[in-house]
Amino acid sequence: MYLMIVQVFMQAAVLCGILYVVAKYEADYSFQKVAMVAAGITLGNMLITALLREHIKDDLRWILVFPCIAFTAVMIMSFCWISLWKSVLVVVIFVLFQTGTDVVKLMVMKRLSNSINAPADAAIQKKANDIEELRKEMLATMGPHNTQKPRAPNKPANYSPTQPVTNVINKQAEPKTKVIKKKKIEVNPRPDSANWDQAKKRLRVAGISQQRNKFVALVNNKVVVKDSIIRVTHKDMIYQWQITAITKTDVTWKQLSARPVKKPSSVLRR
Repeated sequence: MYLMIVQVFMQAAVLCGILYVVAKYEADYSFQKVAMVAAGITLGNMLITALLREHIKDDLRWILVFPCIAFTAVMIMSFCWISLWKSVLVVVIFVLFQTGTDVVKLMVMKRLSNSINAPADAAIQKKANDIEELRKEMLATMGPHNTQKPRAPNKPANYSPTQPVTNVINKQAEPKTKVIKKKKIEVNPRPDSANWDQAKKRLRVAGISQQRNKFVALVNNKVVVKDSIIRVTHKDMIYQWQITAITKTDVTWKQLSARPVKKPSSVLRR
C-alpha cells in the first residue's frame, strides 16, 4: 500500500515536469491536481488490465498497452487542459518513464532474490565439493583387486604319496563346533500409511541448486541427487525413500521399504 502511494507521488512529480516542458503556457500542472490525475491513471490502467486480461491470449496480451495509453491520454487532456497532440506526446514520454521504472524494479528484485539465495547455494556447493573430495580419496586408497591365485593347503607332515588320502584326513584333528543359541528378534508389524506419512514429515529440504546441468538438493543436512536413497527412523522403524526427480522447486520421492531397527541382542550362550 505504502509502495503504491510513493509510486503515485513519483509519477505525479514526473508528470508535472513533462507538462511543464511540453505545454508550459497551456497546461495546468499544479502538483495537487496532477497527483490526483496520476492516481486515477494508475487505478484505471489496473482495472483495464484486470478486465481484459482474461479475454486475451497470452501471446497477444501486449496489445493491452494501447487501451492503457488511450485512457492515460484522455485523463491528461481532460484534467490538465492541453490539446490532443500534446497530450499524446506527454503520454508517450510518460509511458517510456513508466517502462524504464518497471525494468529497474525487476532488476532490483532479481538482484535481491539472488543475494538471498546465494548462502543456500554456497552451502549446497560446499557439501557437494566435500562429497566429491571424499569420493576421490576413497578411490585413491582402493587398490586393484587381488589377482593372486590361492595357495594350496599345506600337506601334513606324515603325508606320503603312497598313503591313502582317507587315512591322512582321519588323523587330522577335527574342528570343534560350538552351538550358539540366539534370541529371536521380535519383528514389528508392517507399518501402515499413517506411519509412512508421519515419517515422511521428517524429510527436510533445505535448498535446491543446479550444478553441471543437474539439480542437487540438501535433504536432512545431506547433499542428494536423483536416485539417492533417504532413510528416516520413526517409531523403531527405518523408512526408505528413493529420489525419483529433482526440479528447480521440488523433490519427488518414491516409497521403498520399512524395516525394524536392529536392537542389541542378548548375551549369547555357549
